[in-house]
This record gives sequence, C-alpha cells and structure tokens, in this order.
Amino acid sequence: SQHDSDPDLTKNSKYRAFAEELTAALQQFEKAKKWPDLVKYMQKVQKVLMKYSQFPALPIKLAFCKRMAQCLNPNLPSGVHLKALQTLATVLERIGPERLARDLSLFSMGVFPLFQYAAMTVKPVMLEIFEKFYLPLGANLIPCLTGLLISVLPGLEEEGNEIYDRVLKFVNNLGKKLDTETFFRALWKSAVASPNVRCPTVIYLDRNLPGKGELLTDEGKEKFLPETQTLVKAALKECLNDPELLTQRATMELLLKHFPISSGIFNEWEDIAVLVVKLVLRKEIALNRRLYNWFLGSDAEEFEEHGKKVLVNAMQQIFSKPPDTLENATHPFRIMKNLLEKQEIGEAIVESVLTSIFYSLHRFKEGYEHSRQLRMQANTLLELVQPEIIWGNAITLFTQIKMSVTPMDLGVIDSLIDVLRCDEETQQLHLPNLLSNLLNGIEHIGSKGDFDQMYDCLLLARKVFGKFSGISTDLSASQGGVNVDLVKKLEGLYIALLSYQNVVASVYEKYITPHFESQSLKHSVDELDETQEQRRKIGVLAIELLVSLFIYLPNLERGEDVEQSVWLKTLRDCATSSDPKISCTALRAFVELLSVPNTGLTAKKKETLDLELYYRESANRLWSLLDRRFSSLHFQVAQIFHDLLKLSKRTINEIIATRLSVSEPAQKVEACKRFGILWKLINDRTDSNPLASNVFLMIDTLSDSQPMIRLAGRTWLAECIPKAERVLEPLLKVILDPNVVRIDNLYVAPFDTRRIVYVFNLFRDIIRCDFVFIPNRPVKPSGFTDLTVLHTQQEEHAKQGEQSEHAISPFEATTYVEYLIASTIRFVQGFISPKIEKDEEFEAGVQIVQSTSASLLRYYLKKIPDRAMVHSFAESLQPRIARTLHFAVENCDSVFQVQLLRLLKSIIAIIEDEPASNRTKTRSVVQSPMFIETVTKGLQQPLSGSVRYYWVEFIGTLITYYAADLKLFVTPVSRCLCDIIFGIENIFAFQLSREILVILNALSNIMSVCLHRSEKEQASIPATNERSSGILSSMVRNVFSQDEPQALDPIAEIRKELLSSLPYILKVFVHIWSQNPQGDDEITNKFNTQDRVVRILDPIFTDFSSELIYGFCAVIDEYRLNEKNKLATVLSTITEILNAMDSISPSVIFHDCAALISSLLKTKYSRPGDKTEMLHEITVTDFAYQFLAKTILSETELSKAYPSLTGLINEAMVSRSPNLYLLMIQLVHDFCGKTTLPSDKKMRREFVETVYRLVDQCLKIAHDHRANIAQWSHDKRSSVDETTMNRIKALSLKTIHTLAGVVPSLYGIISDDKNRAVSNVVSTVFSYLKDRSEYNLPWAGVSALFLLNIIEQGYSTKLFKREALDIFNDNNFFYSDFVALSYWRQIINYIMKDKNPFQDLLKTVSKSLQSHPTMVFVSKEQENLLRARNIKRMAFVILAGEVDQYATSLPLIQEQLFDALKLSHAHSVYEQVFTCMRTLMLRITPQRLSSFWPVIICELMRIFGFGGRIASEPNLVLSACKFFDLAILTDSEQFKLYEWIFIKDYFEEQEKAPSFVPFIDQIASHSSTESPIKLNIPVRNEKQPLILLRSIDGFEQLTSYLRHYGEAVFTNLVTGGHAVQEVLEAVVISDMIEFVNIRSFDKTPEKLIDERARKTLERIDNSLKIETFDNDLLMDVNDSDELEVNPSDFAGSEQESVSDTE
Repeated sequence: SQHDSDPDLTKNSKYRAFAEELTAALQQFEKAKKWPDLVKYMQKVQKVLMKYSQFPALPIKLAFCKRMAQCLNPNLPSGVHLKALQTLATVLERIGPERLARDLSLFSMGVFPLFQYAAMTVKPVMLEIFEKFYLPLGANLIPCLTGLLISVLPGLEEEGNEIYDRVLKFVNNLGKKLDTETFFRALWKSAVASPNVRCPTVIYLDRNLPGKGELLTDEGKEKFLPETQTLVKAALKECLNDPELLTQRATMELLLKHFPISSGIFNEWEDIAVLVVKLVLRKEIALNRRLYNWFLGSDAEEFEEHGKKVLVNAMQQIFSKPPDTLENATHPFRIMKNLLEKQEIGEAIVESVLTSIFYSLHRFKEGYEHSRQLRMQANTLLELVQPEIIWGNAITLFTQIKMSVTPMDLGVIDSLIDVLRCDEETQQLHLPNLLSNLLNGIEHIGSKGDFDQMYDCLLLARKVFGKFSGISTDLSASQGGVNVDLVKKLEGLYIALLSYQNVVASVYEKYITPHFESQSLKHSVDELDETQEQRRKIGVLAIELLVSLFIYLPNLERGEDVEQSVWLKTLRDCATSSDPKISCTALRAFVELLSVPNTGLTAKKKETLDLELYYRESANRLWSLLDRRFSSLHFQVAQIFHDLLKLSKRTINEIIATRLSVSEPAQKVEACKRFGILWKLINDRTDSNPLASNVFLMIDTLSDSQPMIRLAGRTWLAECIPKAERVLEPLLKVILDPNVVRIDNLYVAPFDTRRIVYVFNLFRDIIRCDFVFIPNRPVKPSGFTDLTVLHTQQEEHAKQGEQSEHAISPFEATTYVEYLIASTIRFVQGFISPKIEKDEEFEAGVQIVQSTSASLLRYYLKKIPDRAMVHSFAESLQPRIARTLHFAVENCDSVFQVQLLRLLKSIIAIIEDEPASNRTKTRSVVQSPMFIETVTKGLQQPLSGSVRYYWVEFIGTLITYYAADLKLFVTPVSRCLCDIIFGIENIFAFQLSREILVILNALSNIMSVCLHRSEKEQASIPATNERSSGILSSMVRNVFSQDEPQALDPIAEIRKELLSSLPYILKVFVHIWSQNPQGDDEITNKFNTQDRVVRILDPIFTDFSSELIYGFCAVIDEYRLNEKNKLATVLSTITEILNAMDSISPSVIFHDCAALISSLLKTKYSRPGDKTEMLHEITVTDFAYQFLAKTILSETELSKAYPSLTGLINEAMVSRSPNLYLLMIQLVHDFCGKTTLPSDKKMRREFVETVYRLVDQCLKIAHDHRANIAQWSHDKRSSVDETTMNRIKALSLKTIHTLAGVVPSLYGIISDDKNRAVSNVVSTVFSYLKDRSEYNLPWAGVSALFLLNIIEQGYSTKLFKREALDIFNDNNFFYSDFVALSYWRQIINYIMKDKNPFQDLLKTVSKSLQSHPTMVFVSKEQENLLRARNIKRMAFVILAGEVDQYATSLPLIQEQLFDALKLSHAHSVYEQVFTCMRTLMLRITPQRLSSFWPVIICELMRIFGFGGRIASEPNLVLSACKFFDLAILTDSEQFKLYEWIFIKDYFEEQEKAPSFVPFIDQIASHSSTESPIKLNIPVRNEKQPLILLRSIDGFEQLTSYLRHYGEAVFTNLVTGGHAVQEVLEAVVISDMIEFVNIRSFDKTPEKLIDERARKTLERIDNSLKIETFDNDLLMDVNDSDELEVNPSDFAGSEQESVSDTE
C-alpha cells in the first residue's frame, strides 16, 4: 500500500530493488543514538536516491517522509535540518508537481512545523523549497494553505531583515497563485486558530486588503471577507482578545482602516465594539487613539449616525453583564470614565448610557458583597457628568417607563436619588422637574387603574419631596416688601409643589374615596379584596404626602381661604374615611398641623376655623379606631389623643366620658378596653395624669352587674402596675373620706356602700393582678390629694369609739400597704348601727362591702400577730373554701376563683406552718379526688394569663406543703401545666413570659419533690465512683411492662408517677427553648426563661441523669416517628440545653446511654413478639452522638470518659440494628478527634480492642447484606421485593462509605501500630475491589474511596501497593465506572510517585510488545488484547498524574507507542496507542510532544486511507478520529499545522478540485445517509469535543456519523472560548471503561456537558437529549431501621464478642 500507484513501476524489478534498498536505508534510523547518526543515515538514503535517479516516483514514501519529518524536529541541530531539507529537495525535484500535489500531506508534515523555530541559516533553504516546489502547485495548495500560512507567517514579525522580505514576497506570490477568496479565507482562519501568527497575519491583512471602495462591494466582501459574519468576525474578536499589546494595536489599525462602522460589513457590531472599548483599560496612548478614531469615524456626522449607536449599545451590554469578580464589576465604570476623558465621545454617549449606569447602580444597591466599592466608582463617574444631563435622563427614563412601570424601574430612580448630591441647584431645579414628571405619571397611571404602579410612584414622589426638607421657601414679604428675587428663583419649585398638592388630593378623591363609601367600620381590613387593599395603601400614602407639604413648607397657601382649600377638604374626607389607616393618617396629619407652629396652617387661619367642632370630630373618630381590629394603629391613635388633650383637655375628656357612660354591656366592655389602651399608651408618654377624671368611670365598671364589664375594668388595672399611684391616690381618697364613717359614736348617717364596694372591688383586682401594685413606699402629700390628713381623721373617729364594744384600735399606717390594710380592717369589722333606721338597701350594701373586703383577708392573716387565732380560723375555713372553689371552677367564674385561691393559699400556709404539736389532725386537700379534679379543670379552662398565674402559684403552694401526698396529683397536674405552655403562641411576650416562668417554677417544684431518693434507696447506692444502672433498668422495665411487682416505697411511687410524664415535660422545655423572640425585650425574656430551664435541669441531672437522658431520648424518638421535619431542630435544641447545663459530664452521658441501651435491648430481645412501642436504641446512640458533636467540652472532661464510652460501644454491639453501628463508629471517630488516648494502659487497651470489634462488625454488616442481595438476586423463588433489596443494598454501601471516611483517621489516632491494625480492614476492602462485575460496581466505588483515604492518611504502602497493583494489572480492571476510576486515578498516582512501579509498567508494556515462546499457545487476538490493555494502563497512569509528571519518561513512552504501531494487524493495540496519545496531550506540555508528530501523523494517514485503503476496523478509525477531535481542542500550536491534512477549512465548490482531499473528508464523502447518532452539540463560548461515540457498528455508520464533522469543527472554531479539561478527561475515561452501556453511570461526558449547558451556558442547538440518573449511595442515618445484622450472632451469651462470630 505504500508503493506508488503506477502499475508499470511496481512491475519493474529495478524499482522493486530501489524499494528494498531504500527500506534498508530507512531502517537504519532506528539505530540512531545521537544526532550525527541521523546525518550519516541520510547520506545513505541520498546515495540510494542517486543510484536510482531514473525513477520519477518514490516507493515507500510514507516511511521516507516519516523519517524526514523526524529529522526536521525543531529540537535537533540545524545541521540535521539542512541535511534533511537537502534530501527532501532531491525527492521533490524528482517526483514533480503532480505527485507532490497528490501526496502533499506526506512531504509537508515535517517542513511546516519547523519554519518558526528554524535557525537563520535554515529558513532560506526552507523558503527556497516553498518557492520552488509549492508555489507552482497553484490551486492544489488549497488543502494545505492554512497550515502553510501558519508555518511561514511568523517570518513577518521582524520587519527589515532578509527573511522578512523573502517571506513577504512568498506570501504575496502565494496569494497571486490562488483565487483571492481562498487565500484570504486561509489568512482569517490562521488568525482564529493560531495565537502565534495573529500579529503578523493582522499586519499583512491591513497592508493587503483593498481600499474601502472595493472591499465594501459584494464582490469585494466575497473575495476578501469570506464567511464575514462568522470567520472574519471570529478572527477579529480573537485578535482583540489576544493578550499581546502589539496584536491588539495591529487589530485596531486594521479596523480603523478597513472596517469602519459605517461600512456595514457586519450585521451586528456590538460584540466587536465591546472588545474594542475594553481596550481603554490598558491605558495605552496609541491604542486609545486608534479606538477613539474608529468610533468617531471620518466626521461628526458619521459618528452620530453609526459609531455612537454601536458604542452606546456596547456600553449598555457591558453594564448589563453580571460580574463574577470585583475587578470585572468595576470595569464598566472605569471604561466610562476613560471615555468621558475623550469629550467628543464621552459627552456624546453619556446621556444614552446613563440609563444602563443607573440600572447597574441599582443592581449593586444592596445585597452584593462589593456594593460599597461599586457605589464609590459610580459616584466618581457621575461627578464627571453634568447634573442637568443626569436628571434629564432620569426624567426621560420615567417618561419612557410610566406606560408600564415596574418596581425595578422606579428602584433605579430611587437609587439615583440616594447616590447624587442634593445641592441647591438640584433642589431648586432638577428635583422639581422630576417631581412634576412623577406627578404627571401618577395621573396617567391612575387613569389605567394600576394601583400597584400608583403606589410605587407615590412612594418615589415622597422620597423626592423629602429632599426639599430644610429649604427656605418663605415667599412672604421681607423687611416690608416681597422678596421678588426669591419668588422668581423658587417659582419652579412652587409650581411643582402646588401641582404636588393638587395631584395627591385628586388621587385620593378620584381613586380612593368612591371605593370606600360603602365600607363601614364593621368590616376589617382583612375582608377587603385585593383591589381595595391596594387603594387603601395608596390612600394612606397620599394623605401622608399631602400633609408633609404643609408641615415643612410654610406659607405655601399665599393667603387663600383656608376653609375652601382643596387640602383641608381632602383631610376632612380622609378623617371620616371608613378605612382605618387612611382615617388615622389624616387625623394625625391634621392634629400635627394644628400643633406645629409656623406651618401652612398659620395662627391667623386657625382663627377662621371652628376648632371645637374639629376636636370633637377627631376625638370621636379616634375613639372608633381603638377597636381591637385596628391594634396596629393604636399607638398612633394614642399619640394623636395626647396631642388633642394638650389642645383641649376638657373637650376630649368629655368625649371619653360619654363613651364610657354607655349602658349596653357589650358597648361598655368595648369602651373599657379602648380606655385601657388609651390609658396605658398615654401614661407611657407623660408624667402627668391627663385622664384622671375618667378613672372613676372605669371604677364604676368594677361594680357593674355584668361580670364581663367588671373583668374589663380589672384588666385595665393590671396594666396600670408601673404607675400605680395614679390609680391608688384617688381610690384611697374615697375610702378615707370623712363622710364615709364606719364606726362613729355618733353611729346617725348611713354611707354610700356602692362607692365602698367599688373601691374594694378595685383593690381586689389590683391584688389579683400583682401584689406589687400596692407599693410599699411612704404616702407623701401630693397636689392631688393629701391622704395623710384623711387617714388621721379616720383614726380620730376610731379613738372616739374606743369605749364601745365595736371600737377599733388605732392602726399606725405610713405606707400605701398599711393604709390599705388599715382601711380594710375597718370595713371588715364595721356594722350597721342600731340607732339607724332599718334600711334593707343599706344592709345589702353593707353585706356587699363585707363580702368584698373578705378578698383582702389574706393580708390580715399574714399581719395578725396572734398566730393561734389565725390558725384556728384557717382550719375552719379550709374545707368550705375548697368546696366553694370547686363550684367556682364548675361555673367558670374566674374572678371569684382568684379571690378563693388567694384566700385558700393563705389558709394552707397558716395551717401547715404551724408546729405539728399544735395542729388538729385533718385530711389534706390534695388527698381529695374532687380537689384534684378542681385543680386540673381549673388549669384547663380558658383563662387569661393573669388568672392562670394564681392557679399555678397555688399549685406551687400545694407542692410545698403536701409533698408526701402527691402520688395522685403529679401526673394530671404536670401534664396540664405542659399543655398550657404548648397552647401559648408568643411565649416571650412580656406578660406571657412571666406566666411561663411561673409555670416553670411549678414544674420545678413538682420535679424537685418527686425526683429524690428515699433513705432506703440512698443507703443502697454503692459507695464507689461507679454509677449504678439499677434504677434506670427498673425505670425502663416499669415504663414498658405491667406485670412486675410494685413493691416501692412512697417516694419511689411518686417518682414513678413523674417519670411517666418526664418526656412530656422535657418536650415542653425543648419547645420553649426553640422558640424565636421578636425584638430586644423578648430576647431578654427568652434568656431568663432558658436560664430557669437550666436551673431546673441541673440539679436533676446531678442525681437522676439516667432518667433525664431517657426523657430526652423519648422526646427525640417521638419527633423521629411523628414530626420528622422538626427533628433536626429538636436535636439542636437539646444539645443547646445540655451545653448550658453546668452539671453535664460526657462520662455520665456515655455511661447512662450504655445502661439505657442495655435495658432497652434486654427488654426488646427477651420478648421478640411484643409489639409494645419502645424507645429505639438508635435514638439513644444518636443522643450521645449529637451531644458529643455539638457540645463544648474540654479535653480533660473527655479524657475521663473513655471507660464509659467503651461500655457504651459494648452495649450497642448487642443491637441488631446496622444504622446504630454506623452511628456509633462516627461517634467514636469524633470523640477520638477531640482528645488524646488515656495514659492508663489497661483502659487504653480495652477501648482500642472494643473499637476494633466495632469496625469488624460494621464490615460484617456490609458483607452479609451484600451476600444476601446476591443470593436473592440469583434465587428465582425469593419473595424479597425490590424495595427491600434496594434498602439493603444502600445500607451495605452506606456502611462501607461511612467506614471509608472514619476508619483511616481513627486507626491513626488510637493504634500504636496503625499499619498492623488496619491490615484486616484493607484485606476486606480489597475483596470488594477485586470483584469487577457490573453488579459490584457500587461496592467497588466506595471501596476505592476507602483505599484512597487509607493512602491519604499516610499508611505504609506495603499494606496496599502489591494488591492495588495486582488489581490494576488485572485484565478486568477497566470494568469499572467513572466514580471508581476517579478514585483509582488518585490511588495509582500515589503509587506511581515511587518511580519503580512506573518503570515496571513500561517494562511490562515493552515485554508484551515482543513475541515470546510462552505466548505460543495464545491466539494472536488474545496477545494483542493483552498488549492493548497494557498500553491502556500506561495511558491511565499518565492521565492520573500531574502535568509533565512523566516528562522525563517521555522517550521511553514514545518508544513503546512507536513499537506498538509497528505490530501488524493489531487494531486493538492501535486504538489504545491513540488513547495514550490523548492522555499525553492532556498531561504533557505541547512543546515536549514535537517528536511524536511525524509518526503519529503518518499513522493517522495510514488508518484514514493513505494508499487508497482505509483501515479494516471501523472502531480503529473512530479511535483515530477521537484523537484528532481532542488534538484540535488543545493548545498545541504544532498540531494546528497538521489539521488541514484531515479536514478541509473551505466549503465552497472549486472550479478544479485539488489533488489532495483531507482524509476525514474522504471518509465522510462515502456517506449516503444522515446518521441517527449526532455529533455533540457545541456550546456558546466554550469549545466541545464533538465525538462522544464510544464504538461503531460499521463503516456506513461511521461515514454518516462524520458527514458533517468538518462543518462542526468550523463552528467549534468560531465559537470562541476554550475547552473544559474535566469534559475532555471524561471523554477519555469513557473510552477506557470496558462496559458496553455506561449511560446509567454518573459523571459521563454527556452528563457533564449537559450540566454545564444547563447551568451556565447555552447550547447552540438543543437537540441533544440526555437522560438523568441519580445514584445516591447513602440513606439518611435517621431512616427507619428494621434490618437485622444477623440474629444468629446473638443467640448465645450477651457478652460474646461480635468479632468471634465471623
């Protein structure tokens, strides 16, 4: 096939002799050791050529050209080059132009790469060959034209020398020999393909393109600018992007001279203009001059018509592109600043670009990490622009967008207002203009009914208006005359503001009022539809804007009639609006106008108004806004009320009094609530008491016949605690009034009992709210009332009655508390004098007074010094009060309950505090079932926080005094308290947080009473430091079993009752801890609440850690089963609680978890059929794991925990739950990473051996589950469903994956000899790695990760080197997937860092390439398959290495590959040679591969059909194509010189087809159909490998597959960007994998490419469809775990070592 095709020559015996002698001479080259040998062998070749000079053809020309190309290697001396060129010239002279044209690829492949690197003595010789033999070929040069130009154009870089002139002449002559279009196409492609020749190419183009006249004609474009919109543009873009300054400068010169924007050569100039304008950042004068001139054109008219538009669009693109770095983000601003320095450009475009600048500025306004720097850049830029241009652009922007305004559009203007300085010119000129346009826009938008847009525009108008604050706009007379200059100066502002006033009022009247006239206040805002809600927002905003005009801009009205003002009429309409927020806003605005001096409503104008009418209208409307539905407005309402009270206190209090005096109950309750809101909010704002006159009306509500009215009044009082004196002083004045005499020997005047009842009801509610309401501070004379005088008068009355039987002893009183007690005693002991005529009404009143005063008895009981009398009284009252309390609960009389609870609490305290010897034996109230029912029902009833406070407090009293009698009481009450907390939404609000603390105190009391040991139990606790698990075991059994003897003492019985509720209580603690506060006050409340929780749990953990841990685990288990979405939060919360506790110890935690697991498993496995739900042992282990992971522990604490952790591991290994083992191994790993091993040798040995057993058992889990799957898969009778098999498979894989991440580092920490310790693990890992079946792929992958982690942890290579190399050298190694091979690449690379293994591999490859007697019984196919696999291994090793890692071994690698190519009929070997060459191109720098190309190019030509016959194996051809596909994507400049040999770079029809047709194009030309399998689709701005096909079925499929390959390569070329290394490597790896179908694998090239296109890029053609496949190996540790390890392992002793069962 290598002989000339002339049959006459091949028949000639001398010609055959010629071939034989030439072959012998060429074979001598293989013996060459040094470069002189090459010269010597070429002389022999020359002799043969001279001997047979009569023949016009060359036999074995492929071998000859390959040897000549090798001798033309740029790395060889120039003498060798000259000799080779001489020999080559001899042959070219002989064969003539026709044969050269036909074999152009052969004779050119060594010459083209040399020219650029040749010595100055060699280049003339080469040019002579080009001139003498290549130029005459004419059109036959077309196939190699690009390669030839890339070869010689570097000679044009240095102008002025001899070579330059000859190269220039040659290139010119070359252009003359060819048609113009073909020549220039090659030039443009050279500029795209080769960075080395861009500068000379551009210079040549600049000098040889015709003038504009000819170039811009259709014929001129066709000739000189072929493929204008793709190739030419791509060339210019590549040159502009080139980092070399000379190239950029030359390109700008080319653009300036031949590609003016006005020429219209390109359909779109923006992409070029973007690259051009970025050149200003280089700040190179000559470059800037060219680019400015290019944009400006020949005259101003040309710039205005062409350059300006292109430049503006380019800048808009630059500003709109999202940046990836700070530097790139600042580029647009820096570019624009540079352009502004060129006035004729910058000033011309700035107005058009400003909008883009504004949008860019808004984009970086917030939320971007470099916002500050970018805003500084923007400020600097905008300072260079005239303000009128900026504001005019902003106004124009709004004018353009108001037709369809968006929040983004308005946000742009908003950002601009923030950035620009608001100087006097801006305030007086630009802002008014902007405001006027905004108002016009509002009118327009309103006519369309787009309320969202209207609202946004109003917001922006308010912001613009805010910039006017502080402007002096006093247009009135100045020193006797009108300031005409000022008026004229501010006329524009004045007009804008009047327009502002009228437009805003119009907005309200037109679009708001008509739609709310039918809405009454009974409708809440929530009931309004969406449109009405939009209108409401606009209305509120409109009023705020309208009023701000008159607040900040005085005298704007200019004396017009205020009663007729549009704004005043609008305000009154707004004030009566049915929409609460609009009304409130208007009222606040109006009152503010009346209150603030020097506003638009002057004192003179106020006189013309009926202010009293306005006050009453305002107060009545404000009162209606105190409705609870409008709670969000209450603060504003109170503020307005306070301002009105300052204006007219009498009128406003009259209005309030009228509202409080209604008779209808519901209205009165509502009035009380509203007054309470007003009272609190106003008193918070002032030290005075402006509402004091209405306190008595509120007091009247407390004696009302309607309980709901009384409760409303008490609620108000509870809110008065901070300033109690304001209520107490007027009240004490009533009960100390001299006219209300209780005991007076005068005994003739009845008193008004209603007033007294009213006062005592008030005090009762005060005490119910909080005792601190009665301040324990001295009563001082005040301007309001002198209480001390009144009290003295009452004492005088008492003294007058000393001698009577009803006389009252004087009560010394100085404080408010004492005053109250003294007054109460008087009323309790008071009676109706017999001298007074019988008056039933008065008697009833007295009874009410006495009943009311009884609510104060608890103070008497505390203060009376005679405790015996108090005790007797209390014992008689206890059963009656308790029974009464029961009925009060039944009737839900919450007010009465508070009285009784307080009294009963006092009674219990008095009774129980008495010494036992003085008591009469009575039954405890807590022993009564009725009383327990009373308490639980009382807690469960719907109560306000204040009432419940006293219930909870009462429970605390019961616990304190009746601890021994609480067995029946604990469970219902504790659960009831927990339910209360769960029912509270915002637990950290002020009042609620106090209630929570009270409930926590009650729970704390219950737990402290119940969780203590009896004396008997205390005596049974071992004296050693070891903790006993007996109580815990008992606890677990008691919780889950009902048939055990209940021989517990009373304290133990109470404790058992609590333990049943402990998880529920802890769940409450977790709930409290995890709630989020709102605001600083609530943060403080949360801290206090959490502190209380910790103080509850700390002492419990000290004595009952096991029970507490059990409770926490039960909480975790509940959430795991029922509310899994909250589990992570719960775990985090529990660890936070543990972190906050001082008593926490890891030793105790691990010990108790071990005991708990032991008890759980004993119970669980002793009753295998029991379906009772139990705590899962995984939950306990997870608790310990979370505790260790998230709790801050000192190393000292942890080091003490080794024994308990050892025990925990041993107990856990009794479990049959695989996930528990995985959790435990992670726990151990984390633990060991936080501390050092114990110094005690025994303790250390026990721990380490236990860990080893744990790891062994985990490995056994993985093995057993995998074996089960294998068995079930082959057993057709198996009933195991696929879901179960998948779960078991995932569990096995998860086990290995977990161990892979843990064991290598763990063994390094705990083992004295880690290599010896890990050996057993390594052997298990290799058992998975050796199985190369497709079924085992997942296990092989995670095991490879396991081995890699072992290697990275620094274990001895002796452990794994031999076995790893055995697997690597196994014939089935490449039966793998991408994941496993990615790990193996790292493993092999680590092994190969020792040079010996790689040298051994090279020897293996070399040996396999030779024939041996031992291979006599092996078929040729098998022998070649072995050789191919060895070369593939070598390729894999190279790919696994770093760049140039194997550069020193490159000669040996080259030798092996070349030897492999010498084998005959070894297609499989050839395929792997090309695979290896692909890895070399990915891992070896291009310059080092120059010696490869002659042989490789020759081999490619031979495979592709040199000599007329394509290689017989289609997959070999495909492999060669894939090599070529990769080679053209790399940075190899040399290979670009060979590209033309294989694909053409022209697509137009030639008049006369060239003699040489590129090889791949020849193959593709045989196609008759379109291939159903498509080439890979290129991606924009990223070059792609086009051939992803792994194998081919036949030549027809191959030819059709390659049918459009040439066009695809061209598309890839002009796409721009670079290839992605990850994708290129994945393509190579995919060809190494020996499984036929890999579509389901992860990390395939298709998936990588599709992912990149989907995330960051854009496909040119989206026809490629790639299936997705998720292969998640791991299940969540928290998944349900019903799989058993191996039940048979645990049939024997519980203490049997797990590892012994293997």
